[in-house]
Amino acid sequence: MTQNAKVILQGNKIDFSLSDLTTVPIKSILNFPRYISLDLSCNKISHIGTDFCSLVHIVDLDISRNLLSELPEAFGNLIRLQHLDLSDNHLTNLPTSFYRLSNLKYLDLKGNPLNDKLRPVAGFCLDESECKSCAKKVVAHYKNIQATIDKQKQKEEQIRQDALRKMEEKERKEQEAMRMNKKLEKDKRRLEIEQKRLQEHWNQDPSHNRITEYTNDKDKLPGNKPFKFSPRTLVLILFALAFICAMFYFLWVVGVGPSAFMTSDL
Repeated sequence: MTQNAKVILQGNKIDFSLSDLTTVPIKSILNFPRYISLDLSCNKISHIGTDFCSLVHIVDLDISRNLLSELPEAFGNLIRLQHLDLSDNHLTNLPTSFYRLSNLKYLDLKGNPLNDKLRPVAGFCLDESECKSCAKKVVAHYKNIQATIDKQKQKEEQIRQDALRKMEEKERKEQEAMRMNKKLEKDKRRLEIEQKRLQEHWNQDPSHNRITEYTNDKDKLPGNKPFKFSPRTLVLILFALAFICAMFYFLWVVGVGPSAFMTSDL
């Protein structure tokens, strides 16, 4: 605030107009907690800080004929605002938070280079009736914008949640595959250890070296058992063969051979 700034108090109104201000005198304004109307018109204010948006008790605000090119995004915090004069500044757009100004009854935007989307919504604001219509339409306009933003955010959030669920499902499947692989590996090692233990037991038991069963399924079928001699029968057969051989040898020595049998028959 410049040295020439003059503050005029009129009931609940603080008047800083025509004070050659370049910034909003927040500290000075906070010294008057009971006001509800603030006039900052006809100054050289080019910027409004976020701290200005903490003045939530303001009902009537006049910032016309300044050098404002934008308003802070938190401007919508001034939810009690009913009368707002922003005429003759350099505004091209308004913050989306304008949708929160549901109590706004009067809005003057004439004399600003509004963009192509906002200009037809605001209208000309040439009289009180048009300014009231401007307030209603502009708030509705930004409600629609906010609804679109919210819808887009919901869509993005849904996409993010879907991607997160897919990632979690993929991780779950990978973890499940890892658990199955570990289980199979454990079972494989357990089987190998068991086979090794059985093999060692088999090798240490001498009874396993005895032949206790047939070598193939054919030998196990009835009627297909191989012919086997008992030890006693084998001894008798060998003894008979030895006796026959001895008899032939004896007859040969005494001169009785096969020819003798042939002559005797003749």
